[in-house]
Amino acid sequence: KAINFTSTAGGTVQQSGESSNARSIIPFPNSQIIYTPSLLLFATTAIQIHSFSFSANAKFTGQRFISSDNTNNLPRYTLLNTNFSYIVRIANNQNLAIGFGIVNILNQRYQSVANYPMPGRSFLLTFKYEI
Repeated sequence: KAINFTSTAGGTVQQSGESSNARSIIPFPNSQIIYTPSLLLFATTAIQIHSFSFSANAKFTGQRFISSDNTNNLPRYTLLNTNFSYIVRIANNQNLAIGFGIVNILNQRYQSVANYPMPGRSFLLTFKYEI
């Protein structure tokens, strides 16, 4: 098959804890669980044409509270990543995949955990040899 295309998408929505079980565990029953985003969305797409491939993904992370009383939060953010690769076919069914990727294309400033900033844009060069 000369061309392959795949795509996926999904997400989650976090509701405040209103069940009787949640009330016994969560000190503030109608609050959002800390570090759990109110909304999480993702999408990935990839295409392969002969020996070339391209993939891209996006992830949106909604606001996350960092205190159980929901007074302090981390802001929402969106990450975009991409990857290009080329497969060189070598004798005896051996392959060398050469790849180039960009992580956090938009150079977003964000934190997954309070007071620990995540890296900005970065570049990846990969080599994978298959025997």
